[in-house]
Amino acid sequence: MSEILLAEDERLVRKQYAALFESEGFSVRAVRDGLEAVKAFSEKRPDVIILDLPKASGYRVCEGIRKSDSLVPIIILTAVNTPDNEVRALGCGADDFCSKTESASVLLSHVRRALQRAEAVSAEGGATKGAAELKLGRIKVDVA
Repeated sequence: MSEILLAEDERLVRKQYAALFESEGFSVRAVRDGLEAVKAFSEKRPDVIILDLPKASGYRVCEGIRKSDSLVPIIILTAVNTPDNEVRALGCGADDFCSKTESASVLLSHVRRALQRAEAVSAEGGATKGAAELKLGRIKVDVA
């Protein structure tokens, strides 16, 4: 069972997303703010992270997590779907960007695709958290 770390500041929305993911067979750790997200991530690495935090904090959390783990899939979920926000999300290290206005099935597709990419990287190169070398076929990247 894949685990999702969900950071959402609105309690009702957090509960709705958690229920959605759990109904699809995911395990969910839902937190309400950036500090809780960083703490939850440091305690146990999830399979995918979904960040929707107010204003810039989601981007800062993404940058902080990305500094310690270059492989964990991170999806920024936002109510403000503008090209500038998408560019900023991808620029801070997010793997994907999804609008809250999208249907639940679209968000689930983003999550499943992120998990597939992570599994492919892991299977192809044996990459794990803290790996010194990332292998993709014949290409090797020295992470250090």
